[in-house]
Amino acid sequence: MNDAFEWIARHGGICSDSAYPYATNASKQGSCEQPAHQCANAPQTKVVRTVKVPATENALEAAVAQTPVAAAIQGLKGPFQFYSSGVLTQDCGTDIDHAVLVVGYGMDPISGTPFWKVKNDFGVDFGEDGFARIEKGKKQDGGQCGILLSASYPVLA
Repeated sequence: MNDAFEWIARHGGICSDSAYPYATNASKQGSCEQPAHQCANAPQTKVVRTVKVPATENALEAAVAQTPVAAAIQGLKGPFQFYSSGVLTQDCGTDIDHAVLVVGYGMDPISGTPFWKVKNDFGVDFGEDGFARIEKGKKQDGGQCGILLSASYPVLA
């Protein structure tokens, strides 16, 4: 995530989604071609700096209250990979291997379990329409699935 933020900073921003339309013939066996065109950077996509969120529940909560936060978690092995719904309270390790976007937090109205709401990139068929709720306040170094270990966000101009 931080490498991506640095790349965007070096290049003065990023193009809009519309500059890269989906094309069914864009890939070839064994390779994928980059579009040959240039585009203008979209407004407010220049990364001025990257903020690393301290590895505490309070710091992540304060950051998420202001902006979505990129976080690395253990997501490609263990219970997160097979998440379907509800608050993930099963023990999840901290061997971070997957990026998610922390977009909110709350408390489950039925169980009373606090959670982080994360957007995943597995598509809308994953979890709760592409999102997962993982336990907030997990008594484990690094938090549930290691969510506290590598969280950051870009400051944009």
